[in-house]
Amino acid sequence: MILAVLIGSAWGPLGVASGFALGTMLLAFPHVAYCLHGSPLSFGDFIGIVWRPASAAIGAATLLMLVRHLLPAGIPVIELLVKATLFGLGYLLLWSLFPGGRRTMIEAIAPIVQRLRRAIRRDGV
Repeated sequence: MILAVLIGSAWGPLGVASGFALGTMLLAFPHVAYCLHGSPLSFGDFIGIVWRPASAAIGAATLLMLVRHLLPAGIPVIELLVKATLFGLGYLLLWSLFPGGRRTMIEAIAPIVQRLRRAIRRDGV
């Protein structure tokens, strides 16, 4: 990690940030392999769990990069809200298009909806 940051420092603050991000990305797989060593879970099990959210995040980030020149610029808070909303919608759309994506989203959201319904009934809102 230190080496990645040092190499990136030749390009200033953006290079340091890029070096840190690249170092983190390159170290992720050895870290996961180490954590799974001796565990009943295999690397395939791990990939089977994370492929959908990772792919949706990469796709949503790619979408955001492709349309960034079309987005409003000026007030930083508004710019952040627009970009965060676009990323979130892209993420959910991509997630729902993957095999089993809709079912997984419904399973994740159902307990939240049930709690909200109970709270509304209880409080009489």
